[in-house]
This record gives sequence, structure tokens and C-alpha cells, in this order.
Amino acid sequence: MTRIVTTPSLFNAVSEKKTLPKNYIVIDVETRKSAAEVGGWHLAGKMGVSIAVIYESCSDSFYSYQQENLSEMFEKLKAADCVIGFNHTSFDYSVLQPLSPYNLKELPSLDILTEIKSYLSYRVPLDNVAQATLKVQKTGNGLEALQWWKDGEIDKIYKYCRDDVAITKALYVFGHENKYLLCTGNAQKSISIPTTW
Repeated sequence: MTRIVTTPSLFNAVSEKKTLPKNYIVIDVETRKSAAEVGGWHLAGKMGVSIAVIYESCSDSFYSYQQENLSEMFEKLKAADCVIGFNHTSFDYSVLQPLSPYNLKELPSLDILTEIKSYLSYRVPLDNVAQATLKVQKTGNGLEALQWWKDGEIDKIYKYCRDDVAITKALYVFGHENKYLLCTGNAQKSISIPTTW
């Protein structure tokens, strides 16, 4: 792994531009069961984890975990300066909480969907933001991931989940560097959403 170290410019020092946290983590979780199978989205804690993937900035690496070996991931989350995701504070944390040794809601977190929703007053899918901002598409969807779990195709779930983490990371970095994200709104018009991180 090659590490590139850059020296902050005088301009950055003068403008006091925000820097990314030294150790941030981007997370995404895929489940074993659907909302319908457990009795509704409010029972996400019963869905189980098929694959969880994180990107850790301090090691510049992706890590994957199945439900049976989540302890290392929980240690990494607790040590992070910030945990980034897309709807992770509502959904992923709810799925993981029954398996966690501590309260995940107490982690320093930045939920990109929450930021977008607070500006637009409605939710938009990750794929919508990814296509408008980065010109990339998601490589699957949650229903496919559930079927892959039933079919025992763990490698497909891992790739899909890792790709979502990579997209979310790219959106986080883009929003930091450019101070906005793009999405297609309800009227199918491109909307610029200011970012504060």
C-alpha cells in the first residue's frame, strides 16, 4: 500500500478549510431477512446480518464481516472519529444494535441521507445521488442481496455491499471537497444540495 502525504498549502491554512477526520469509517449492512419477513421496518433488529462492509480511512482498506464475526467491526466503529453512511443511523444501526456491545446511536456519525432529507424534506435513493453527482450506478439492490443470501451467494452480496460503501465514501469526499451533492428531485430536475462537512 502506497501512502501519499501532502502538506497543507498556505491558502488552506489561512482559510481554515475543514479537513476530513483522520480516522473515519464508511459502513453498509445487508440483511438475511426482509422487512416483510420480520413484520415491518420497525423490527429491523430481527433482520440479521448477511454481510457488513466498512471502509476505514486510517488504513485505506475495506473490511467485510458476517454476523458471526462482528466484534472486530464494533471495535473499529467505536475507535472512529466519525462513522459515515447513507441511512445508516436509522437502518444499519437498527439492524446491528441487538448484536452490539454498546449503543450505536452514541457514535459520532454523519448520515448523508439525513443531511439530504433535512434540505429537501423528502428521501432520495443512494443510486439517485450517485448517478447525479458521480455519474456511477449501484451494482445491485437490496432485494437481489436477500435472494443471494438465500442462494448462498455470499461473494455477490460482498461485492454489492462493498460497491455501495465505495459510492458512499466517494459522495462523502465529493461533498467535502465541493460543498454540494447533486440529486434528481421529485420533478426529475437536478438539485444541488449544500453540504456542511
